[in-house]
Amino acid sequence: MSKIAPVPAPTPEWPAMSKEERAAWLRENGKGYLSKAEQEKQLRTFHGDIEYVYMGEADMARKAKDNAGFWQWFSLIAVPAHFLMTLKKWNGAEFLRSLDFDISRANEAYGPDWLEE
Repeated sequence: MSKIAPVPAPTPEWPAMSKEERAAWLRENGKGYLSKAEQEKQLRTFHGDIEYVYMGEADMARKAKDNAGFWQWFSLIAVPAHFLMTLKKWNGAEFLRSLDFDISRANEAYGPDWLEE
């Protein structure tokens, strides 16, 4: 498995932004792939869970071969602890830090120092 280079946050303000602000920034800066109608359909289909919209955006970025866009959208999704650990093993801690993934679930599962170990 090849290591993925860290994808830089698209803007220096990224860590201070909420998920909603990050999503709006991505859409405003050419990284939005779902139309408003497609976003609304995702929300209806998945009972208003915005993370399915983020997954849809990530999937469309992947299909467009926009690797940075894929990971920027994917970083907005609350992923399980074991998946974060896998990403760390495959790509290194800096990869997770570069996009400010929410690592709180992994902190609970593996302890606060898991990312440094």
